[in-house]
Amino acid sequence: MDSELSRLHFASKEWASFQLVNHGVSPAFLENPEKVVGLTTHCDDSALTILLEINEVEGLQIKKDGKWIPVTPFPNAFVVNIGYVLEIITNGTYRSIEHHVIVNSVQGRLSIGTVYSVRYDGEMYPASNLVSENTPSLFKRVKVEE
Repeated sequence: MDSELSRLHFASKEWASFQLVNHGVSPAFLENPEKVVGLTTHCDDSALTILLEINEVEGLQIKKDGKWIPVTPFPNAFVVNIGYVLEIITNGTYRSIEHHVIVNSVQGRLSIGTVYSVRYDGEMYPASNLVSENTPSLFKRVKVEE
């Protein structure tokens, strides 16, 4: 058992994290749910986020062509978000998407997410096989901590 715990600790410390998020809200806010944001607008700064929406309550929205589009949860399906790290590594082939979570005025939203990233003391840059004379690097080499 001790070795399993050690491996999990190493994996989490080196390249991933795990979170359980309850997007519930105080009843006082439910009087004006359109004025409450469950999670503010952002792009993930990780490589990849995998999300399982436990109770299939809508709330996650993505921004496409300047409009907010709801992401409909499906039973036993994962939502996969591309983060800035993967955008840099793929030289922009895969783009990080702007998203946020709005509050559902009837029911709280429960999700489990795992985030995959790179070592904090490492560097990020486009993969060499994705950079050429015809497809120049869109990103400079940067330290992850930046």
